[in-house]
This record gives sequence, C-alpha cells and structure tokens, in this order.
Amino acid sequence: MLGYSPSPRLGFRPPAPSPSAPLWRHSATPSPEMAEISVEGWLHALHLYSPATKSHSVRTARLAVAFGERLSLPTSDLQALRLAALLHDIGKIRIPKPVLEQEGPLDDEAWALVQQHPLWGYEIAQSIPGFPREAALAVRHHHERWDGRGYPDGLQGAAIPLLARILALADAWDALQEPRPYRSAYTADAAWETLLAASGTQFDPHLTSRFLAFAFPAPWPNEAPSPHGERQRAPERAVRGARLAN
Repeated sequence: MLGYSPSPRLGFRPPAPSPSAPLWRHSATPSPEMAEISVEGWLHALHLYSPATKSHSVRTARLAVAFGERLSLPTSDLQALRLAALLHDIGKIRIPKPVLEQEGPLDDEAWALVQQHPLWGYEIAQSIPGFPREAALAVRHHHERWDGRGYPDGLQGAAIPLLARILALADAWDALQEPRPYRSAYTADAAWETLLAASGTQFDPHLTSRFLAFAFPAPWPNEAPSPHGERQRAPERAVRGARLAN
C-alpha cells in the first residue's frame, strides 16, 4: 500500500461530468480573453503543486500547436488545441503527491486515481468561461486509445475527437523524453520507436505517421546510422511507458 487513504478533504472521485453536459454559462458573454486569464491562473496553481507537470503542459502545447499547423488546422482549432494542451493535466492537481511522485509501480488504487485526472481536468475546463467545448473534450479524451482500451470513456478510432488524438501524440512524445519518478528519460530515438510501436493500437495510425515525420523528420531511426554510434532501442516496457505518460 502507499501509506495513505482517500480523504473527503482531497475530494477524491467526484461524479464524472457527462461529455454532453453544457459548458458553464456566465451572465456576461464569455470571451477568449476571459478563458486565457483563467487558464493562466490554473497554470500558476499547477506550477505551485507540480512544477514539472506545468512545464510539461507548456511544452506539449507548443508541440501540439506546431503539429496542428503542419496539419493545416483552422485557427479556431489551433486555439482550442493550445488551451486543451495547457490544461490537459490540470486534473492532476487533485492527485495526492505521494501518488504523483511514486517511484515504483502504482497499485490498483493509485492507478484508479490517476485515471480520474482527465475527468477532473474536464470538470475544471467546463468551469472556465469562454473555454471552447472542443478543447474541454480534448482534455477529457487525451488518454483514449485507438483500439478502444483507453480511459475514461473507452472511445475507439475516429470516435475520439481529432484534437484529443493530436494531443495524445504530443503528450506522449514530450512525456517520454523527460525523466519521471518511475523511469529515466527516453532518447528521441527510443520515443520515436515507442510511438511507432503503438501506432494503430494506442494512437491514430495516420496521425502517428505524420507526427513522427514532423517530430523526427530525417533520418528516421531505422533508415540511417546514428552519428552518435549505436542507437538506444526502446525497452520492452516502452509501450506501457507511453501509456503511463499520464
């Protein structure tokens, strides 16, 4: 056991909001500026709780938007993608630090808590006036899997919103290349091979091929020798590591 028990003070396991529920309404007409101010406030709170998670979120947003531009997404989608990426892990603010910083494998109880963070993030996103509905849904669904074995709703294939599929790739790419309490950082080559191995199971295969060409344009790992010598291959647990990029 992890040496703690859930407490009402920490607000564990709130009722999951429905993805079809209307976004929060404000008496004044919500504006993008209102959303930006609220997002900045939430990012500050996240920084105080977990600086590494906040930094990861900012990097993921930059990467996701750059990839979205490569896909020629319209401006409105790019704006929604950026906001979603900035707050995709905001739900982790409700995960106790002993779980968030756990060095060893998570037990079932802790993993169940981690799986709540997209729902908690979606709940927070809904509370922000002017936060785009598409962005809130991307927060909720960024841990769905192409094969339907993801969470929180088990969506499959094209039923997963496009922005969530893009966000999932950017999230995993950045997360794999930063150290986590339970593993060291992957090299770019190992991260590339991990995403490639998960194409068609965890990630949208069409988007994955385009993302890998975008993030690691040339030479691709298996097509040319490394100037730094022998390439480090992804370990056996690589695909699970991507899934636990959280």
